[in-house]
Amino acid sequence: MEKEISGIVRLGEIDLDGNLPLDRGLMRVKGIGYSTANIVSEIIYRELKIEKGTPVGVFSEDQINEMEKIIKNLDKYLPKHMLNKQSEYETGESKHLVGSGLTFSNRQDIERKKATRSWQGLRHMYGKRKVRGQRTRNTGRKGLTVGVSKAKQIAAKKPAAAPAAKK
Repeated sequence: MEKEISGIVRLGEIDLDGNLPLDRGLMRVKGIGYSTANIVSEIIYRELKIEKGTPVGVFSEDQINEMEKIIKNLDKYLPKHMLNKQSEYETGESKHLVGSGLTFSNRQDIERKKATRSWQGLRHMYGKRKVRGQRTRNTGRKGLTVGVSKAKQIAAKKPAAAPAAKK
């Protein structure tokens, strides 16, 4: 007998389609990408003893609450190099943030860089697109500079040369 699939499931501060498998649904959560979603789904399958490929809409409320706990405490399950907040500025702890916590933390980091007037902070203050030292000659353009070619400008200014006369 098949369980009924609920249409929308709230997981990781986001509404997920109930027909999606767990690993595909986790990728929709901000702060969880492809690799992390695969690992976290394996952890959830193992911890909750669930069959792989099960749609998100089949899980009970208790199972969803357990998944929430695992997602909120990913620093206990993932190695340090996979966490998105390694050695946080204020506490020095490593943790993995998801959802609005990640957005808030990133905004705080940018504001701290602006306040200390670091190079990255200055680039953010002036609205420059490249913050980490990337080249800016060809990419990151906006406004009228997009698509301008010197060869076209030079050709437009010079008249075409007359063909040479035949002897």
